[in-house]
Amino acid sequence: MNRYPLIFSFTDTISGSGFTAEVLTKGRLLASLEPGGLWLYGVNPGGLASGDEDLDRAYVGFRRTFSEVLSDIADESSNLEDFAARARAFLNETNEPTSKEWMAAVEEVRAGKLDIPGMDRKPAETKPEMVIRAKAELRPNESASRRMCAPTVRLLQAANTLALAKAA
Repeated sequence: MNRYPLIFSFTDTISGSGFTAEVLTKGRLLASLEPGGLWLYGVNPGGLASGDEDLDRAYVGFRRTFSEVLSDIADESSNLEDFAARARAFLNETNEPTSKEWMAAVEEVRAGKLDIPGMDRKPAETKPEMVIRAKAELRPNESASRRMCAPTVRLLQAANTLALAKAA
């Protein structure tokens, strides 16, 4: 069973109670080829996984779920600062067993035993990171549920990327 260490970069616009924020995230995933398809397991954030018949479909599922979790966090947050703290805590949750598998897969990439032809490369030392920038406040007649949570069309934008982790 092949496992691939991946690094993702996502950009979301999330609205909550009295705030709208641009959220720029870098995180780590472990792609695992399994009978019947491919699964993406979150390393950071450690609580997410998505599987489907191929990498593209699993990625779309993971991307959508990630945005939905951010939206749920925004709904539960009292303000932007509360949202930022909760969202960063979510990203920094590490799935320790998957993290160990991710590091082993990085060593396989470094040894030349694993590759995904045509995929960009990023240093394995890339740390999980979340930058949250306040955007314009919601007007009273706008609903907090009015948000842009990475519809499928946005997945094609350069701000949302997937790369194979490599040696520095």
